[in-house]
Order: sequence, then C-alpha cells, then structure tokens
Amino acid sequence: SVGFDDSHWYSAQVSDKPGLGIMEAQPIPPIRVGKRYFSKEVRRLENGAYLIDFGQNLTGRIYLKVRNCKGKKVQVRYGELLYPDGKLNPMTSVCGQIKGHTIPGLGDNFTAEQKDVFSLVSDRERVLTTNFTYHGFRYAEISGINDFSNVTDIFAERLHTAVQPVGSFQCSEDLLNRIQKMCVETLISNLHSVQTDCPHREKFGYGGDIVASSEFAMFNFDMWAFYRKVVKDFSDEVRPNGGFTETAPFVGIDDFGFGDGSGPLAWGSVHPLLLWQLYQYYGDRLIVEEEYEKAKQWLELLEKSAKDGIQTQCIGDHESIAEKQVEVSATAYYYLNAKIISILANILNKSDDGEKYKKLSEYIARKFKEKYVDENGKVGIGTQANQCLFLAFGMPSYEEKLKAEKVLIEDVMRSSGRLTTGIFGTKYLMRMLCEAGTPELAYGIVASREFPGWGYMLEKGATTLWEHWEFSDNVFSHNHPMFGSVSEWFYKDLGGISPDEGAYGFDRIVIKPEFSLPLTSVNCRYNSVRGEIISNWTKKENIVRWQLKTPPNTSGRVVLHNIEYVELENLPIEEHTEVRVLNREPSKLEFFIENGSFDFQVRLRAN
Repeated sequence: SVGFDDSHWYSAQVSDKPGLGIMEAQPIPPIRVGKRYFSKEVRRLENGAYLIDFGQNLTGRIYLKVRNCKGKKVQVRYGELLYPDGKLNPMTSVCGQIKGHTIPGLGDNFTAEQKDVFSLVSDRERVLTTNFTYHGFRYAEISGINDFSNVTDIFAERLHTAVQPVGSFQCSEDLLNRIQKMCVETLISNLHSVQTDCPHREKFGYGGDIVASSEFAMFNFDMWAFYRKVVKDFSDEVRPNGGFTETAPFVGIDDFGFGDGSGPLAWGSVHPLLLWQLYQYYGDRLIVEEEYEKAKQWLELLEKSAKDGIQTQCIGDHESIAEKQVEVSATAYYYLNAKIISILANILNKSDDGEKYKKLSEYIARKFKEKYVDENGKVGIGTQANQCLFLAFGMPSYEEKLKAEKVLIEDVMRSSGRLTTGIFGTKYLMRMLCEAGTPELAYGIVASREFPGWGYMLEKGATTLWEHWEFSDNVFSHNHPMFGSVSEWFYKDLGGISPDEGAYGFDRIVIKPEFSLPLTSVNCRYNSVRGEIISNWTKKENIVRWQLKTPPNTSGRVVLHNIEYVELENLPIEEHTEVRVLNREPSKLEFFIENGSFDFQVRLRAN
C-alpha cells in the first residue's frame, strides 16, 4: 500500500553457500497447470454467497475474474461435499483435522478450513487466484460479491507435477471405465513434488500409501523420475538406527515404528520396494547401486528387532473392514523385504549378500508358516488380507498354495462376494483370485455397486477415491489414491500386461489376459521404457480376436486359461514358428514369444 512503512524490514544478505542441505537441480518435472474445470452449476445461497460446483473433485486453484468490486473482501471457501441443505461442507478437507478446537487468539470453535480472502482496492477488472499453494475441492463458496454479473470469468485449474501419461485402459463395461477414470483423477490430485495421501488436510508423503499404489501409478504415468526422488526423500530421512520414516519429508509421525522416529514396517518398505520396481519397470540399476546400503541397513534393523523370525511392529492392513492381524502383516512384509533385498544384492552381483538374505527370507517363511498357517491353509484368522499376502509374496509351496487359495475363495463367498480388505490386501485380492482360477469372483468385487467397493463410491457421487470404504461427511478424505490398485488389476489381468518378476526395464513380459469375464472388449496400452505394449481383444460368444504387440528387445510368456484352442494367423499355435509352447493342459496354454505384432484367435471353453 502507498505509505506502508517498511523501515523495519531487513535487507537480503548474500550467502556464499546454502544454509541447509545440498543445492541441486530439481530432479522431477515442475508443477504445472493442467486441465481446466468450468462450473457445472452456480447457485446463490440464503446468506448471499454463491456456490460453484465444478463437477469434479480436484486439486488446484480457482481462477476468478471480477470487476466493480472496489473495497470488497472476496472470500472463497473450498470443500469436497455439500450438506443436505445444499451448503458447503468443508469438513473432509479440514487442514490437520482441527475441528471445533479452541485456538488462542482466534476465538472458540475454530476450524482450519481451506479459505482464500482477496481484498480489492479498485473497480477495474482483476484476476483473483493463488500462487505457491493449492487446495483440494469440488465446490467453492464465494462471498463478498453482491452481483454475480460482476464475475466475468470463473474456472478451476488443476495443478500437479507434470508427469506424462503412458497408459490407457478401456473396456466394454462403463462402470470399470468410470473406476479407471476415478483412479487416475485421484492419483494426479496427489502428485505435488511428493505423492501425498490427500491434497488438503495432511498433504503428507506416507510410505504405506505408495506401497499400495505405486504400480497402478506406473502403469498410468511415467513415474521414473518421480519415484526416484521418493526413494531419495526416504533416504534423506533415514533414522540413526537405520530405520525409514513413516512419511518423507519426515513430519514427526512414527506410529508402531522401531525407535529413533522410524515408521511402521509396511510404510518403511517403500524404499526397497521402489528400488526393485524402478529396476523392473525402468531398468534403473544406478538407483539400486546408490541406495543398496541403506536398504540393507533397514533389513538389518528388522532382523535385530524380530523375535524368532516374527515381526509385530506395524499398523497392519490399513482401512481394513475385517479384523486386522497386525503380526501377520508385519511378518509378511518382513519376508518381502528380505526377498527384495536378496534380489537387489544379486542385481549388483553381491552374491554373498544375495544368498544370505535369500536364506533369511526362507527362514522367515518357515517361521511364518509354523506360527500362522494351519494344515488347511488358513493363515492366522483367515482374513482375505492374510491369505493374499501369504500367496502374493510367494511364501507357500504348491500344495500350500492350493489350500490357501481355497480358504481365500471361501471367505469371499462367505462375504457375499465382497471384499473385506484394507489398502495392502486390496492390492493383491483380485490378482490372487485370478491366480486361483476364479476371475469371476474378482470381477464381481470390482463390478459391484454395493458397499464396499469402487462402484459404491461412484453410486454415492464420488469422482475421486475415498480414504475409507464407508461414506464420510466429516472425518475421512474423499481424495486418497491408496485404493487405486484396482487400476493395476485392469492392466495386469484384463489387458494381461505385467513385468516378469525378474524383468530389467520391462524386457521380460508376462501376458495373462482373462478372456472368460463378462466383457466383450478390452483396449489396453502401456508405453514401457522399451516401447509400446498393446493388448486389445474383442469377444463374440466364445471366440476372442486378440491383437498383441510387444516392443523390440523384449520377450513374452503368454498364459491363457479356459481355452480350447489358439490360432495365430490362421495356424494352430503349436504349428507356428514364431512361438514356442511351454505347457499345454486341457484348459490352459503357456507359450513363449519374441517381440512383434500378433493377431490371435482364441476359442474359449464352454461354461
């Protein structure tokens, strides 16, 4: 303002070096303005304010152009929901969940909601927006403008780290397409230099959320640089005892950790898990070299704190509907860490470490089975999450696998074909049901419009994923990506595209589409680091036409179930020179292909 006294301000001081940390180039794309969302509805409220519905829960800022508002204070409040009376409900996006607390100097019943206030000093047309901050919202309540004709333009701008799309999925069932869109919108809402849990009340980079959602993210966007930075963020925050933190940047939260501010087991697993995935998906061996010692120190901490191969320090299957058995989840992730770090050691040709940690993983698996797996394949209390972690991490023998799958199937059927899992169990549930030969159960869970599930969220008006399976109008966020792993299932089991466990930059591909589901078409594309992979199929009655393309310098292992025969370019697959049959059973075929484009015709077995 004219006449403002700045005489008490200090002048900037020249420094010959940064005060904290190491100055380096930004390693990831910047945050940019993305899609614009225009108002779907403008409604005047009884208090004179205007309520704007942008039709999509998003992360970003408002762009408001006004005129003739000299002397006005224009206030914009943000929220994800409306109350039944049509007024703004900001409570699922309240910063830090400060709700109804007394804050000294600010009066009683203070709520730290998302709000911007603009003070206007002239009647000329001005753009009201924000810089260096962002909000999570679908609705905006604008007050301080008496006549909405003074608003000459209004829209919301989405802001996010500018990761590039690399995948697409679409099928004949519109509900699944809407779920896919909801997953992508949620993820992009939570990429702001770190992958946040939500874009409003916390904005924290929780490791566990990334453990549950990293592969779904990588199928949809180029996450190489971003996840490389996430690894470095957790590496920067490593505790004196070698433990990884619950969040990075570290904010002081250390629920059920291992001391010194370290976080819970599944959350700290984000560091070694991303190292492996960066190698599998992008061929990044250098990050493994750079970070191996810290991953190894983390495993040594887990080994020291374990008792007879068993771990108990973890939050468990976060947001589970069924009872959580924390020690089962903790020990399963202890096993996974040992398995991964053995793999990382072998990648770096550290054969002694590789053998040492392979034996450790075998020891953990043996102790896990002795303590938690009964003769019928029931893992602990037999929840879907318990069964899935045991199966997905590869602990059982073939006979144990069949028994554990049977327990899983029975539990899903007892639950009326519905899930009971939290973020970790959900990541593996549909895949394990497909592996068990019951893809129809997996499809039924995803295609359900009843509680709990993604269809239920959509039926309740969601446009982004909820933090909690149940609808919340006060506590839980409506923009949380941790249940987005269903998108990973779309790519891996409907399109059938996934990296082999031993892949180096997607050079070895496992291709396992589920043709027998009640879909008539799937179009799936993933632009891997080696090139585009396409799996498109259409089905009429029991005949599937399948176009498959794999890029140069790759090979594929194709596994097809519930089939009578397969032809490639009008020749039976067994007679074709471009493929090598690996296994043939009455309703299963497994064969090897080099890179190229293939036009298959598949006849399915009659039900």
